[in-house]
Amino acid sequence: MLKQNSDQRFSSALKRYGVKALWYVTHINNLPSILQYGILCRNEVLKQKLDFKDISDPSVQRWRRWTHNYVPLFLVDNTPMLYVCCQKYPNEIILLEIDLTIADTKGVRFSDGNIASCETKVYENPRDLVNLDWKIILDRRGAFGKEWKRKRSAELLVPQRVPQEFVRCIHFARLGQEKQNVWKITFVSDLTPEGVS
Repeated sequence: MLKQNSDQRFSSALKRYGVKALWYVTHINNLPSILQYGILCRNEVLKQKLDFKDISDPSVQRWRRWTHNYVPLFLVDNTPMLYVCCQKYPNEIILLEIDLTIADTKGVRFSDGNIASCETKVYENPRDLVNLDWKIILDRRGAFGKEWKRKRSAELLVPQRVPQEFVRCIHFARLGQEKQNVWKITFVSDLTPEGVS
């Protein structure tokens, strides 16, 4: 059972800004491990020597080292990372829709943009959600400018692990019908480089 912040309800605050779920981009080869162990932070994956298909940019990870004890979740589904990964790995990328209540885990932090950018600020108090550019984050159009891309990539950082029971739906690009597995997770083939259609 995860310890939750009793005085800080991130999930309620995020709902007020229009966030309905959180999102994790990964390679489809990582799904068996996620369904078994949950979504683990980068350092835990390395520590356990799990078979993991890394879709991240190694040069970007150098700037993100301090976040490697956190699981990074996006606030929206149509992020620049999703677009780039779908181009690089056609039909191999999945987008996990995460229940918003994971945001109430003790020690959660969030950013106003891509963590790898020196302009990005990181916060711990839900009241600071006001500092995010919600107009850009929630916009359904593509993020083409550098600052738009940075802001659209705002993240919520969950310490150590997101248990598999918080995964509500798995979106993928392959053609097929909706199916359900023993974990009661819905699989939907509605993923595009621009997000969930």
